[in-house]
Amino acid sequence: MAIKGDAMAPPGGVRGLAGKLTSARVTYWELALGGSATGGRHCAWIRDSAALVERVRSFADRT
Repeated sequence: MAIKGDAMAPPGGVRGLAGKLTSARVTYWELALGGSATGGRHCAWIRDSAALVERVRSFADRT
C-alpha cells in the first residue's frame, strides 16, 4: 500500500518493492488520506486510520 503524497515511500518505490515478491500474490493499493491527517504523510495514517481499516476489512471479506 502506498499513501498518496508520501515522499518517504512514493507509489513507484512501493510498486517496485512489491514487484520483487515474485512468489506472492500481491494486491496493490494507493490510499488517499482524509483532511484530518496532519504532519508528514508517511505516518499520517496512524491518526487517520478509518480509510485504511475499511480497505483492509473489505479486502479480508473478499478472501
